[in-house]
Amino acid sequence: MVETSAPNEKPQATENRQEKLEKPIASPRKKITKRETPVRVQPSKVAGPARAKSSDQASKTVSSVTQGLRAQAQTVSEVARDHPGTTTSVLGVVGVLGFFLGLLVGRALTDNERHRWY
Repeated sequence: MVETSAPNEKPQATENRQEKLEKPIASPRKKITKRETPVRVQPSKVAGPARAKSSDQASKTVSSVTQGLRAQAQTVSEVARDHPGTTTSVLGVVGVLGFFLGLLVGRALTDNERHRWY
């Protein structure tokens, strides 16, 4: 009978390949983690309580802006639901105007001396 040791060798071969690939990556990983730590610590040392106040104020401002946008979107969607025909007409007219505006801008930006519409 023939003994096969190939199944045992395959996992070892893949482990060796993985180790060979991880060795060059390990050094840059260590460097990155060393450099990330001072960046994380630095803002808290520099800003302190002033940073906390500004972040709270920014959070409140963003929250109020988001609520305002949500209310406006709700109003627009209610009007669109109440008047579907008008909404369709307005969107159609805006689409056609946008198409023709695009044609005009495209024609103005071309370098051809002779412009033909066919």
